[in-house]
Amino acid sequence: MNARADKAKRVPGVNVTPLVDVLLVLLIIFMVITPMLQKGFQTQVPKRDGGGGSTAIVLQLFKDGRMALNQQVVPEGDLPARLTAIYATRSDKSLFLDAEDRVHYDAVVRALDLCRAPGRAETIGFELN
Repeated sequence: MNARADKAKRVPGVNVTPLVDVLLVLLIIFMVITPMLQKGFQTQVPKRDGGGGSTAIVLQLFKDGRMALNQQVVPEGDLPARLTAIYATRSDKSLFLDAEDRVHYDAVVRALDLCRAPGRAETIGFELN
């Protein structure tokens, strides 16, 4: 009768100790990894020369289709040659794009394609107004 009494007193259950151990290990891993994650964006600000002017190359796009390189209007066909000539002598191959409101997306992409060809800008930033 003792054997039957032992079986009747046993309550089936799940051992949660291994589950708690796994959860604690995961918690520790996440606590160690979280500070290492990159937070924010890498940004680049246009550099200034000693006289207070900017040494950055800025390409402006206007809603009427015109382009200006450092405030000088440039036809789209002449832009690749101008950029290649400018970046041939520069170690800093960054360019900033400043587009007016309402400039079509395809015009921006076309300008980016012209600027990113070999021998031209390697880093392109966007100016926000």
